Amino acid sequence: MSHLYQKNTLATILRWVGSVLLILTILFGIFFYPIIPAGLICGFLLLGVAEALKLLQGIYNRLDPEFDVNLVASDPQRGAVSKIYNNLGKTVLSIKETKMRFHYLVETTEGKEVVNIGFFEPRFMTVEAAVEQGIIEGSEQVTHI
Repeated sequence: MSHLYQKNTLATILRWVGSVLLILTILFGIFFYPIIPAGLICGFLLLGVAEALKLLQGIYNRLDPEFDVNLVASDPQRGAVSKIYNNLGKTVLSIKETKMRFHYLVETTEGKEVVNIGFFEPRFMTVEAAVEQGIIEGSEQVTHI
């Protein structure tokens, strides 16, 4: 899965179409009474299918072995950092936020480094380079997740 949490676009489109259909049915039903039952049935049917697709997408997201509901719910950025390192085949021991946005101090089995996830691709730097740039202080300690 390319994203931490996928949304179902078709469900969103069907929800909008169903809502618009219900609104139009009510507006035009004032002048053309016979369209009210058909419009209401079709509108609610579309809303029901959209809700079913949304629920199925939620089930699919939970079945993905890389999807961690608790990690994403608590801190989406930490989930992204953890997933980046998992894709690289590295074991993350701890992740700590730094004073700069999107910069995280990560401790792996191979050592410590700072990762910036604020770009399209993650950017890695050594702890020494991060200290020089003022991203972290030299005395910062890594706390466990």
